Amino acid sequence: MFAAVEAVEAGDAAVLTELGVDLRQLQGLTGRELFAELARLILGSPSHPDDLAVSQAVLATLASGEPGASLSDRIAQFVAALAWQRAAVQLASNRSWRDRAKTTIRAFEAKAKGWIRARVTQIADVLANRSAQEVANYASDLAARACHEFSEEL
Repeated sequence: MFAAVEAVEAGDAAVLTELGVDLRQLQGLTGRELFAELARLILGSPSHPDDLAVSQAVLATLASGEPGASLSDRIAQFVAALAWQRAAVQLASNRSWRDRAKTTIRAFEAKAKGWIRARVTQIADVLANRSAQEVANYASDLAARACHEFSEEL
């Protein structure tokens, strides 16, 4: 995804073609619309809550990315976003979670996201040298740990 964004920014149709994207499909799109369309074209339509979590994590990462951010910074942003999205999927399946007041959920979300970011920041450079599967596994494990860590507070 990061290569696709960089290719769009550079107008590099060749890289986009390798990714299965026609630059003309993206004409006139900017910001979040552009990121959403890139995610849809490259990742496909989500058919499972985990697929949706990945798409939302990609969008959050791309939308919050700073120009010139290093690869390890971008990966860290993605892992933190993916871990939270996967935690949210786990929590959404829990009826007691769905019955909580919005203020309780927001407070939990802020605390859990901070906890996740702190863990990811500690190993951001390591994640940059791992395979995509290892990164995804780490995000899933982190999501489960966050749910366990803060489940008593719900």
